[in-house]
Amino acid sequence: MREPKRLPSALLAGLLLACISAASAQSPTTAGSDATSALGIDWRDTHFFVGVRMWVTQWDVPFVSVTPVANPMNPSQPVFQTTQRTSLSNTKFVPMPTVGLTVGKWFLAATVAPSTSYDCRCELGSVDRREFDVSLGYEILPRLYLSLGYKEGRQSKIVNTPESSEAKAQALLIGAQASANLTDTISLYGNAAYGFTQYRSDLPDPDNRSHYDGGYQIGEVGLSWRFGQLLGNAFQNASVALGYRFQSLLVNDTPNRGADGSVQRTDLRSNTSGPVVTLVAFF
Repeated sequence: MREPKRLPSALLAGLLLACISAASAQSPTTAGSDATSALGIDWRDTHFFVGVRMWVTQWDVPFVSVTPVANPMNPSQPVFQTTQRTSLSNTKFVPMPTVGLTVGKWFLAATVAPSTSYDCRCELGSVDRREFDVSLGYEILPRLYLSLGYKEGRQSKIVNTPESSEAKAQALLIGAQASANLTDTISLYGNAAYGFTQYRSDLPDPDNRSHYDGGYQIGEVGLSWRFGQLLGNAFQNASVALGYRFQSLLVNDTPNRGADGSVQRTDLRSNTSGPVVTLVAFF
């Protein structure tokens, strides 16, 4: 049965931006009126940032389970029953480099999750996964950002066959993120996102379909500490954050083929979650 589509109450930004908002709220501006464009962008108030997000995570690996079943019409030629399933992987450490810039109230950020091999604990064995995302956002209220982004994820295989069975998800993300100071250097942050998703597999299904609609849901919450003042002026806006991150990919109308050849369609959800630590240097 199709799972209803849901829009979360808040939409995307990153844990990184919680650190940035804490830093930029205390960064002096040197802009003059001649540096401000018609869009309200103050080009003199431009800052760059680099960092790494370290995610300790488990993944519900989606895959197609293939089971041979006796064929009563021809016992020497079994038929194959296929079922869409997920299997919880082992725990992996994923370092994700991130870079970007802020210009006044605008930000642009990109993060890469490099190819990581997970033990599926299923018939697929080892499965590789990699991700990339980029987002553009604007501070609509102090310490509240809205953003638009693009996210792409790839899975090396979904079925244990010699043929290529790579799967790819592409999503347009709409997001929001907010943070609040607890002390002069410690902030509480939270963010959420929803993505309108296209999911594609190299192997067509029994109805010769290989593209499916779906949705991404992303959320994160945690604490950020701006510790750079301990390192001197050059690193005064360095931050570290500790949080918990959750991603959920929903693929609509995935097929399950019975032993009689009939096809039933269900929605398949794959979750990825775990604690995340982020280090950011803001210049």
